[in-house]
Amino acid sequence: YAIGFAGTEFLVSQVGVEKMVNVYVALGQRKTFDVAFKEGTGIELGDFYSMFEEVRGTLGFPKS
Repeated sequence: YAIGFAGTEFLVSQVGVEKMVNVYVALGQRKTFDVAFKEGTGIELGDFYSMFEEVRGTLGFPKS
């Protein structure tokens, strides 16, 4: 669960709280998670995963 928290914190540091909340707004409109993520943050979900993979080690979550 801790890595999810770190991922969320990383996302907020990149796009801000408002855009993170916009993901939930889009989910409330019954959009799929990947579509809601893109609409809310402006970042493709796959691109976010790549960004997070690059920094996760420095956040205390090395690749296994």
